[in-house]
Amino acid sequence: MKGRAFSVVICTFNGAARIEPVLTALAGLNGGAGHEIVLVDNCSTDGVAAIASAIWTQVGRPAIDFRVISETTQGLSAARRAGVRAATREIVVFCDDDNLLSSDYLEVAPPILADQPIGATGGPNPQAAASSLNMFTTTTLSRISLRALLQSPQIFHIGT
Repeated sequence: MKGRAFSVVICTFNGAARIEPVLTALAGLNGGAGHEIVLVDNCSTDGVAAIASAIWTQVGRPAIDFRVISETTQGLSAARRAGVRAATREIVVFCDDDNLLSSDYLEVAPPILADQPIGATGGPNPQAAASSLNMFTTTTLSRISLRALLQSPQIFHIGT
């Protein structure tokens, strides 16, 4: 595989009604080979884990690994830490359950993160702004940043 591999971590709490367009967009990412998607079910009661697995079976690509894990401590920070622990690729991307990544995201992010002083990125997502979804930020972290964040849970929650 050329380039750096990504773990896209989706933390969800009762996101069954929102997850299909997110997974469809992830299946359509350019350069998706060798990457993984980790969906973290954070105490959901709406069956999102089974629904997401069924959706990925329909829209997913074999070149992108997909798995669902459970986190029983409620809250975004706990879910993100669980996603980071489960991630197996070099770069972790947090993608909320109502966020769409641009199709070239995995091609654009690696050169930005190759700049040594940069350990984390985030910003607007025009594709999400143009859709019915309303989450506009995505956070991408290098493994170096993740190690520090896992050791300091009080600074872990980044963004909105």
